[in-house]
Amino acid sequence: MFKESVEGTLIPFHAETKITDMETTTTITRTQKTIMTHKEIAAHFRVSERTVTTWAHMGLPRIYIGSVQTPRRGAHPRYDLAKVSEWLKNRNASKERSLI
Repeated sequence: MFKESVEGTLIPFHAETKITDMETTTTITRTQKTIMTHKEIAAHFRVSERTVTTWAHMGLPRIYIGSVQTPRRGAHPRYDLAKVSEWLKNRNASKERSLI
């Protein structure tokens, strides 16, 4: 789930429901999720899912969780937010150097 912050960026959040003495309370905890899905990366960087796919073909760092550990049909890659941010930063820096 995502919630829009004051700046307008999407922040992942987790909702916890606690039942105590016939009273239901919901606590929303905003945590920065570090391992994200394809859709979550697209939403975080405000790009289309197709752009994330293009980045993946260009070498975007991916993690494969579960029994399928290689990039093949049926595999569901996850993305480490810190590594993706670093990859994008390096990619943009190299583009700027090539323009000079």
